[in-house]
Amino acid sequence: MRTLLATKLVQIEADMLKDVVLGSKVALSLDCWSSVTRLSFMGIIASFIDRHWTLQEVLIGFEPIHTEHSSAELCGVLERVIQQHQLEGRIISITTDNASNNTTMMQDVEIMLDSIATSDNFIGGKIQHIPCLAHVLQLGLQALLRRIRIVPSNQEILMN
Repeated sequence: MRTLLATKLVQIEADMLKDVVLGSKVALSLDCWSSVTRLSFMGIIASFIDRHWTLQEVLIGFEPIHTEHSSAELCGVLERVIQQHQLEGRIISITTDNASNNTTMMQDVEIMLDSIATSDNFIGGKIQHIPCLAHVLQLGLQALLRRIRIVPSNQEILMN
């Protein structure tokens, strides 16, 4: 059963990005989290316009993180996924939350994918780091609620 599933997984992964037009750009979005059992993962979504001019969003990685969420570990996980899907030189942006390790990770990613800066002039040849707007709004609202001393709890929400 394990062999059958592994074979099917290889086939599915090969088909995931088949509609990416050769030479087109891909935007990545990623997020890391830990389960209640302390297992950590990084989810990576690729967004691109396919040959039919339709926006596609494909989960290209749901990778375990075996150590702390350091920038070096996150960059290593991202590098493996980029290489696995042959996306070197095609990434236009990476959207993350505002955790400080993501900012440092982006510096490591730029070093890792340094060839982009010299071979591609689109947006100055740099990968754009885009902080997630929803996360920015959430942090702002939390700060506002703390400031006015309103702290909703899950229990209150469930009761209402």
